[in-house]
Amino acid sequence: MPSKRQGPVLTYVQRKVARIRARDRREGFNGDVDEVVEDLEEHCEGLATKWKKSKQAVLHAVCSPGRVARKKRSVNLVNAACQVDGWLRGDKLEITEEERLQFEAIQTSLKELGGAEAAKGLLEDLQAFLIKKAEELRDTKQKGRSLSTKAIVQDVTATVRAITDELRALNQRTGVEGFMFFSKPDKKFNFPPQVVTTEKAHRFLIHGVKKIPADLLKEFELFVVGDIEGLVMNHNECLKDTKGRILKELKAGLFEITGKELIMQYENYLKLVNDHGVALRNWPKDVLFVNPSKISNMFQLKLLLEALTDTNATKRCQWYHLSEDDWKKKKEEFRESVKSKGPRKRTRIEIPDDSKEESHTEEERPVKKKKKTAKASDSDKENQCTTDLEKVKKKTKEAEKKETEKDKEKDKTKKIGKKKTVQKKKEINA
Repeated sequence: MPSKRQGPVLTYVQRKVARIRARDRREGFNGDVDEVVEDLEEHCEGLATKWKKSKQAVLHAVCSPGRVARKKRSVNLVNAACQVDGWLRGDKLEITEEERLQFEAIQTSLKELGGAEAAKGLLEDLQAFLIKKAEELRDTKQKGRSLSTKAIVQDVTATVRAITDELRALNQRTGVEGFMFFSKPDKKFNFPPQVVTTEKAHRFLIHGVKKIPADLLKEFELFVVGDIEGLVMNHNECLKDTKGRILKELKAGLFEITGKELIMQYENYLKLVNDHGVALRNWPKDVLFVNPSKISNMFQLKLLLEALTDTNATKRCQWYHLSEDDWKKKKEEFRESVKSKGPRKRTRIEIPDDSKEESHTEEERPVKKKKKTAKASDSDKENQCTTDLEKVKKKTKEAEKKETEKDKEKDKTKKIGKKKTVQKKKEINA
């Protein structure tokens, strides 16, 4: 076995794979030490031929003590002291007033000591505070919350490169197939879309989905960057989705800072500030401070959602703890607002006293309410129409009968008159 470490011949993934396989084979082996060594050497020869690397490099990766993963480096106190001016200018993460006072004290003490190189002469509390803030800054950079877009692009490219290596190594070890798409979230980021696929996944996209991965990747980027959810959802669904995301962000931020599941109040916002000593900042100027469920403008909702999910901590709309002086001012404002509104008027329902029998005059007697009749349905209306038609027909028949009777009476009178005239003529002739 080699005594000295070889150069960076193997990748991180290959070192990890070699060590895991060697450990599994060593644990499941029941032979002597020489047989274990021989078996490991044969195993390393197989991996070396597979990866086209030297046998010594694989043996060194398998047999070297310690962890394969990189250890977390400790923060250098001098480098942390050099960042004090950036913290005070606001170039780093957001700080409270108490932290600002501590940074100012560190700055004055460093000037007295002669610069950042003499940071070890600071008090232990100030040294611990500097190291803590430097670790927070490093963690935020590793998570991709850095203020500069350049650092985010570098983080994305390095992470995608590591994921491609992991996926290909996983495919070689286990035969697992898969594909992943990566796209920039906004136009300000300058990195092209990327796709990672295995052989069968690539064939599935071409023959199953019937699209070339490059064309599908362009459509995915257009969907993410162009914000064209309207192709999938209509306007009402987009409104509902964005409102739900906004309410979720506000509720999560309020729970994170207070530790209680509180209900966000907009009309009575000062009461929430008065009770818990928290407030919202960086609310968009173009958006009214009302419940997002009452906003129907998609542009305003997107402005509010972007402000709540902004990567820049100084520009993000978020909850924060008030200082004691600010909290006292808010409490006074709340008391003044309550005084200006005045007490609420209680509306009492007058209950009549039935025990007393009072004599009411005709003028004082209450007017009797008319009984409400049920509304007629369509079938009732049709029945009413039929009855009205029958009544009209009966009336017309009765009128016709009367007219016929009058005509008959007239005819009778005419006949009688003719008979009388004929008799008179006969009498005259005789």
